[in-house]
Amino acid sequence: MMNRVSLAFLLVVFLLLCFYPAQAQRKWKKALPEKNGVSYNNGKFNIGIKAGAIWSYFGYSSFKNTTYDGIISPIAGLLLEYKTNTPLSVGFNPFVAIRGTSMHHDKVWQSGLEANKTDTTRTQYTCQMNVVGARIPFTYYFNSFIFSNPKDKQFYISLAPEAYYVLGGKIRYSKIDMPQDSLKSDISIPIGKANMQRLQFGITCGAGFSSRHNINAFTFVMKYELAFSYGINNTFSKMESEVGGFPENGGFAGSPYATIQQGQRRYRALDFTITLMFPIKKQLRGACINWGEFN
Repeated sequence: MMNRVSLAFLLVVFLLLCFYPAQAQRKWKKALPEKNGVSYNNGKFNIGIKAGAIWSYFGYSSFKNTTYDGIISPIAGLLLEYKTNTPLSVGFNPFVAIRGTSMHHDKVWQSGLEANKTDTTRTQYTCQMNVVGARIPFTYYFNSFIFSNPKDKQFYISLAPEAYYVLGGKIRYSKIDMPQDSLKSDISIPIGKANMQRLQFGITCGAGFSSRHNINAFTFVMKYELAFSYGINNTFSKMESEVGGFPENGGFAGSPYATIQQGQRRYRALDFTITLMFPIKKQLRGACINWGEFN
C-alpha cells in the first residue's frame, strides 16, 4: 500500500515538473501592460489622508446691510478613490470639520445734540459648528501637453454631493461700541436642535492638481484642491422659523439674528485641501511575477 502511495506521489511530481514550465513560458509571453505600468505600481484603488482649511459663512435671504466676515477653520478626513480605465474616478471622503459663519452690522446713531455727533454700535454674530460628514467626489483628470509624462502630473475637476451632521458648537452674540472697541454685551449659547438644522446637505465643485512620485519601489500621490461648497437645504431649525415656536432663552433678545427667523439661511464655503494618497496594489506572488498580472 505504501509503495502505491509513493509511486502516485512521484507520478504527480513528475507531471508537474514536465508541464508547469511550459505553462509558465506561455504566461511570460503575455503582452506587457501600459508603459511603466509595473514600475509605477499603479492601482485602481487609492487611499489617502486629506486635510486643509475652510473659509465658511451662511448666506441669508432676508438680512440687509450685513457684512459677511466668515470664519477660517480646519477640515480633515480620509479619501478612498477608485480609478477606472477612463479619466473618470469615483471616491468616498468621510471628514470632520468646523464650519459656520461670522457677520456684523453697524448702526450709526446720534449721540448728542449736535447733528454731526454720532456713535456706532457694531452687532457681531459668530457661529461655529462641529460637524461630521461625507462627500462622494466624481473626478475627471486631464492629460496636459505641459508635462513630459501626463500620467505623472494631471489637472482635474471634481463634483461631490455631500451630507453632514452638526454634532454641536457655539453661537456668540455681542455688541461693541465703535471706534473705541468697547464691549457692551457678550452672550453665548450652545448649538442644538432649537437653533440649527442638524442634518445638512450640499454640493461641492472643485479643481486641482495631482502629482505622482516614485521613490524606488515606493509610490505616492499628492493632490492639491480648491473647492466651493454650496448648501442646499435651509439651516434654520423648525423652531426658529415657526411663529411662537422659538424656545425661551433659545436666542438673543433684541438681536436682528434672533427671535422668529425670516427667509432662508444656507451654508457656503471655500476650502483648500492637500491629500497624500497611496495606491492599493496587488501583492507580488513569487520571486518572478507574471507580466500583465499587475494592475
